[in-house]
Amino acid sequence: MFGSKEAAAEELAYLEEVAKSYGFDGMLYVSNGTIADLEVLGIDAYAAYHWGASGYTYETNVERNTQLADQAMNDTNGAVYTIPTISVGYSDFAWRSYKAPLMEIDDYEACHNWVKDTYIPTYAESGTWQEKMVWLSTWNEYGEGTYVMPAEDLHGFGYLDVLRNEYTNFGADHT
Repeated sequence: MFGSKEAAAEELAYLEEVAKSYGFDGMLYVSNGTIADLEVLGIDAYAAYHWGASGYTYETNVERNTQLADQAMNDTNGAVYTIPTISVGYSDFAWRSYKAPLMEIDDYEACHNWVKDTYIPTYAESGTWQEKMVWLSTWNEYGEGTYVMPAEDLHGFGYLDVLRNEYTNFGADHT
C-alpha cells in the first residue's frame, strides 16, 4: 500500500505528529504482524489474536506469551514489547462444526495471576504503559468460540468476574 516498510514507517510517524498536534502524548501502535518487521515500521508492541485450539490451557498461554516475548527481545533488541495475550481457546463450531474445549475459570484466573506476578515484572518496562496492559482474546468472537463476554452456556460472568477481581478494587459482587 505504501510501497515499502520505510514509507509505511513515515506514514505512522506522521500520524504520531498529528496526534501530538491535538494535545495527545502520541500514538501506541500494536500489531500482530511479523515481529522482525515491526521495529522497522515503528510499531510499539505485538499482541496475538489468540493461541488456537490449545489456547484454552494455562500452559499454552504461558508458553506462547513467553516464547513471543523472548523472540521480540531478540529480534528487535527490546524495541517492540509483546503485550501478554490471554486466550480462552478456539472452538469454531459455529463456522466449521469443530468443537474444542474452552478455558476453565480457575485456569483463566491462573493466567491473569501469572501475567501480574511473572510476565509483567520480567518483560514490562518499569513505569510505563506496559505495566498496565493485558490483551484479552477475544471479547465476543462467537464464530470462533473465543469469548469472555457473559454466556449462559459457558461460564456466565465467570471470565468477567476474574478480570474484575484481578484488575480492579470493585469487589466480587456484580449486578
